[in-house]
Amino acid sequence: LSQWLAQTSLWLDEIWLAQNIRDRGLVELLTTPLANRQMAPPGFLASVEATTSVLGVGELTLRLAPFLASVIALFLLWRVSVRFLSGLPLAGVLLIAAVSPALIWYSGNVKQYSGDVAFALLLILLGLRYAEEPANLRRAAWAGLWGGLALLSSHAAVLTGALLGLILLAHTHRAGAQDWRAFSAMACGWALGAGVTTWASLSFSTSEVRGHMRGFWVEGFFPWGEGLLAAVLWVPAQLFRALAHYVVFLDAEFGSIAAPLACLAVVGVFVLVAQRRVEGLILTAPVLAGLLGGVTGVLPFRHRLSIHSGAVIVVVAMIGLQYLTRHPARWRRRVGWTAGAIAILPLPLIVLLASRPPLRAAETRPVLEAVADRRLPSDRLVAYCWAGPAVEFYGPALGLSADSVLECADSEVDARSEAASIGPGRVWFFYTNTPEPRWSNEIMVGLAGRGHELDVIVDPHAPDRPGTGAVLYDVREPAVEER
Repeated sequence: LSQWLAQTSLWLDEIWLAQNIRDRGLVELLTTPLANRQMAPPGFLASVEATTSVLGVGELTLRLAPFLASVIALFLLWRVSVRFLSGLPLAGVLLIAAVSPALIWYSGNVKQYSGDVAFALLLILLGLRYAEEPANLRRAAWAGLWGGLALLSSHAAVLTGALLGLILLAHTHRAGAQDWRAFSAMACGWALGAGVTTWASLSFSTSEVRGHMRGFWVEGFFPWGEGLLAAVLWVPAQLFRALAHYVVFLDAEFGSIAAPLACLAVVGVFVLVAQRRVEGLILTAPVLAGLLGGVTGVLPFRHRLSIHSGAVIVVVAMIGLQYLTRHPARWRRRVGWTAGAIAILPLPLIVLLASRPPLRAAETRPVLEAVADRRLPSDRLVAYCWAGPAVEFYGPALGLSADSVLECADSEVDARSEAASIGPGRVWFFYTNTPEPRWSNEIMVGLAGRGHELDVIVDPHAPDRPGTGAVLYDVREPAVEER
């Protein structure tokens, strides 16, 4: 709630997706390639389009569907976990999810990743319920309906649903169920949802977009041809990164905090293999499917695209914790309680001290609001690099438009050229988080050298941290080329 109600400014990818939703009708949104190299499942697009059509376009309405998905995910996590856990290990699963900076962040994003978590858990729950009563036609029909909707709303769920279908098919065959109508009712709903999502992804995305995505997520694919060591380490490394991203979000800096949970997860895997193989396969289907997607090159397994796997790995870790803490051997119980304390207790402190919501990326809206209040009619607005889409999205409501949008500089020469392209007069230079902040600083140095700095607006939520702001210059000197 804190993250959603804060109405933080949309960051770049959110703006690009929100522009598609704002500027298109439902049919066009679902049947043509999205602009700005964006991809999203049809169910997610339809849900956001529905809320904005009824309630208007704004941070709250654009993020309503992801927020609701994140809340529902907590309840689904409870219903899945209670089939494996009880007592403190069950509380541990829910506590880790409740304080996960990643889940909190994606609950307030116009992206489908919180839905990936909810729909993966929903498919697991439906699979577990089917395995309990494989001949219950009514339950299977409902599973087909809800599972089909889940598969319409998540790319990751398509792989999970396919693997779960094979697992449940084998379970139905081994169980000797005479009535295959139940499995068929469920499988038809899942196949329809998966088929529509797959068809839409292939039909309404360009080869250029797919190539860009493959290049951007290259580390999420299996390293074919990079040597035996890279191949052997890829699976454990990706699993640990998925867990670390889920638990602490900033996995590059603080990923080691997830190490105790990873050790407990190893114990949990052995427990599932020894005691509950079918249920264990159903529970871990999102993880196995994600790895399979990365190996085959169908879908990358990394960071936010694998966050749903992080939730499952935590459940497996708590299964390991439960086994240790309830083991007859006293020394194993002590090891279990110690490992549990080390694994769980620091996580709430991360949220309270380092990642307290609301989390913010680039607060462009308040900066642009301040520019709109202070600018004179004759002032020009120059947006640099990634700041251009923010002006395009927020500007119309504020009476702002960019007189020019500078390209992202790649070198000092490019930065000087961009600075020289700005003509004399009062100019607001608006910037936000860019690939190389030093080049935006270089442009501002160039503008200051050609005149005077009159006003500065900084991100009100991070005044001491460079990233987003606007500077007013009175540019008097002509550019070097003009001289």
